Order: sequence, then C-alpha cells, then structure tokens
Amino acid sequence: MAGCAAHQPVKTAAAEPAAAVRELRADLNTIFNSRINERGVWAVDIRSIDTGEQLFELNAGRLMMPASNMKILTLAAAAESLDWDYRFTTTLEARGAVSNGVLHGDLIVTSNGDPTINTRDGRATAVFNDWAHALRAAGIESIDGRIIGDDQAFDDEGIGAGWAWDYLQYDYAAPVGALEYNEDVATLTVTPAPDAGGRPIVRLEAGSGLELVNSAATGLPGSDNTIDYRRHLDRAVLEVTGSIPVAAATDTRTVAVVNPTLFFAQSLKSELSARGIAVSGPAADFDDLAPEFAADSNTHLSANGVMSTVIVKTESPPLRDIARVLMKVSENLYAETLLKAIAAAQNGLGTTEGGRIAAQKTLSA
Repeated sequence: MAGCAAHQPVKTAAAEPAAAVRELRADLNTIFNSRINERGVWAVDIRSIDTGEQLFELNAGRLMMPASNMKILTLAAAAESLDWDYRFTTTLEARGAVSNGVLHGDLIVTSNGDPTINTRDGRATAVFNDWAHALRAAGIESIDGRIIGDDQAFDDEGIGAGWAWDYLQYDYAAPVGALEYNEDVATLTVTPAPDAGGRPIVRLEAGSGLELVNSAATGLPGSDNTIDYRRHLDRAVLEVTGSIPVAAATDTRTVAVVNPTLFFAQSLKSELSARGIAVSGPAADFDDLAPEFAADSNTHLSANGVMSTVIVKTESPPLRDIARVLMKVSENLYAETLLKAIAAAQNGLGTTEGGRIAAQKTLSA
C-alpha cells in the first residue's frame, strides 16, 4: 500500500540531486510561481516511495484543508480494510405469498451501500433487468404491496461532516445511505414557455422528497439562461429561479435527493413498472415501518407469521473498479460510502465517525 511509505525513515536530499529531481523541482517552481497561482496558498511535500527522500517541498509544514486529497487516504483505508476484491451486496426479498403471478405482500430491497447502481456503463439498467427476470422466475408478475427500502447497514446521517448549507441541493452534496440509486441525484428539467414572460415547464424526478416551487420565467429569444435552484433551509422545498430564453432546448440539471432510501424504493417501483411488473403499493422506508418487521432470525418469519423469501442477490463490481470512479471523477458519494462501509465491516454499523476511527487505526498500523 502506498501509504506505507510514510513509515520509512526520511532521508535528506543529496547535495547534488539527480537531473530528474532537479528538473522536477524546476518545473514545479515554475508552476507554483506562475502569475495564475500568485494569489493562492499551496502546501506541497513530495517524497520518494522507495527511499523517503524529499523531492520537493513548498510550505510543507502548513496545515491546509485537504479537500479531495482526502479521497486518497479513504481509498487506501478501504483497500486495506475491505480488500480490492470486496463487493457490496443488494438483496430483493419477497414478503408474502405468491399466487396466480401476484406477490400478495411487500418487496424488500436491502443493501450494505452499493454505490454503483447508476447510469455509468448502463449498470442500473442491467441490474433492474436482472431483477425483473428473477421476479418472473419466482412466479411474480405483479406486486400487491409496497416496495420497502431497508437501509439498516448505515446510520441515517446522510450529510457529510463539514458540508455547507448553501450547496446541499447540488449533485456533489448528495446524501449517503445504504441504498443508493443514480448516485442519489434526481433529474430536474426546465423547458421554456412558448412566449416570453410565461412560466417555464419544470419537472423533478419522482422520489426526490422535495416539493417543487417554480419561480422561474421565460426570457426573450437570445437572452441568457440564468436558471438556478436552491433548497429551503426550513423545509424540503426546491425553488427554481432565473430565466430561460424562448425556444431554448430543455435545460437538464441534477438535484441531490432528501432521502436516498425512499428515492431508491421509488425508482425501483418505476423501473419494475416499466418492465411490466406493476406495484400497487407505495415506496417506503424501513425506518418508518420497523415495528412490522420484528423478525425471528431462526424461522425467517415476521411477528405476524408472513414468510419471507430471497428472490435475488446482486453483487457490485469489485472495489478496484469502484476506486476508478472515485478517483477519476472525484465522486464524493463514493468516498463517503466507503468510509461508512469500513465502519460497518468493523463495527456492524456504517457511520462517518466509525469510519474515521477505523481508517485512522488502519493507516496508523
């Protein structure tokens, strides 16, 4: 693991550094002393993995906010704790009897944090196709009940520590949960009205948990698109503001959802319906229904005697593949999920604080 280099003895640079080191230092000095960077503050410490030799330093002792550099440490801790071959698991479970193609009961979806059921590489589509096939193989053509999301592997603190109130509506601040669909962002579309001054048509994907308020306007042809959106602090309201010009193409944005579990359950209901498996009941969060599911772990029966049957278990791609998205895209949701997954693996419940403690212990070993 690359982090192990920190435990090697630090060697001082030679009086006459090698040509490659001299070139590195010259190049970095040029970059950090350039006009575009003159107002910035940088803290840099570059060392050789092999020897520990300091190759370059600039304010090396200054304390800085690590920002996305922290993802390097999070991934290192996850790889050490979970292993590069680690896979998340998501399970569909039917709770009720099946007769004449109908599940007379609820479909429960449970996960331990798989962040990959999203639009990247068409994975969500493939997963939902597999689930529809598995339901039909189990004799289920429709569901006379609810879609229930079970998110008990993680706590319910979805917002990351230190996040600011004024950007919680944006996709990079999507809340974390044990059930995550499409990186916990819903699609918002804004289409101009036929005439200037009219209200544009604004739509928000179902399951976001947000009430939509349209305060936007349609501008004159050729005017600037100034569409923006914000979350109200006192309630789950998304207000769309600004202007979109007449005849402009539909403006599509992504919005962080309120409750990842409900968003997953609602999206699963919609996706099953699109595949011909109708669901009569609503999407629901297990937390709101917990008294119904006081199950006997030995008999797999709920308190009122309803049988539960596992329909399908789906594994995520391995951590090594998840890591590529985390690092290349700098995906915040993946990093926060891995931190909680570390805690869940060691302590049984995924929490940010538990992940921090576990990561610190792992990286200090």
